[in-house]
Amino acid sequence: MKKQLLTLPLLLGLTTQAFAGEAVNTFQHEANVNFGTDTDHFEDGVWNLDYRFYFKPVENNNAPQALAGFLAQSSYLGGMYAQANAYDDPVRYTVDGRYVMDSNWFIGANYLYLDVDQEDFIAVPRDEDQTGYGINFGYYFNDSSEVAIYYQYQGNSDSWSLITEEVVDFDLDNNLYGAHIRTYFPLQSTTGLDLKAQIEYGKLESSSVIASRSIESRYKNDTTQVSLSADWYITPAWSVGAGYSWFNSDAKSQLPTTENTVSTYSYDDSINLFSLSTKYWWQISNSFAANFAGIKRFSDEDTADDFLIGIGVNARF
Repeated sequence: MKKQLLTLPLLLGLTTQAFAGEAVNTFQHEANVNFGTDTDHFEDGVWNLDYRFYFKPVENNNAPQALAGFLAQSSYLGGMYAQANAYDDPVRYTVDGRYVMDSNWFIGANYLYLDVDQEDFIAVPRDEDQTGYGINFGYYFNDSSEVAIYYQYQGNSDSWSLITEEVVDFDLDNNLYGAHIRTYFPLQSTTGLDLKAQIEYGKLESSSVIASRSIESRYKNDTTQVSLSADWYITPAWSVGAGYSWFNSDAKSQLPTTENTVSTYSYDDSINLFSLSTKYWWQISNSFAANFAGIKRFSDEDTADDFLIGIGVNARF
């Protein structure tokens, strides 16, 4: 379960971009089709389609094309569709945007809908789809650096009937608070360094209640994650990177028993994750490119030792 929690967000965000060849001088539209997975469960990957419109033209320069959107510091609107082939086959729809002020402060927001294909053997088909929203606020403190704080919510509230016609009330609330700082340093002998530090705190709570029988089950999980990463662009086409994450999960579940008592189970553990990565971008034509990323993860537990890969196609015009 812990491996799934750590892997799915990474696969959703596994986008690989580096630079080679000639590209369009400026663009305002960008679209990507990506596939991310791990070699142990290749068929359980995530397909990701996203689009972004920038309010002002984004200029190509000597910096890596992977960082064009980040370095543009431009207002934008965008959307994403993601289809996972595991974890109850969820489909995720997201719309998002950011407004950048003349003072270099920015504010962004997003709305998401998660369509979960869940079947229950003891109940009629139930609605476990989730909706959510998020907001971020930050500042560009130079031409290639930003600091930001953000909040993300995702949840569900629904009722369904068992085959005994008893009603189950279900609630899920998932709150995430975070902050990050990111900066890019151009170098003389090689292209540059992309550095990022991030901290996140998550609080997930769920409950299932059968009021007619006074049966109630609850689950709580408080998580903390601290991450550091560095990508070294040896050439504009190729980068290698390293990362470290500390992840702590403090979970507690309360389940009813057949004796009408409540059993409590607790889990509190931390894991250290290390990663090595490489990324490459192949500019096929002025507007189209293909990209690749490989990430090898190591941990002090075997649950997260795996090799992640991402492949994609990019269009800018």
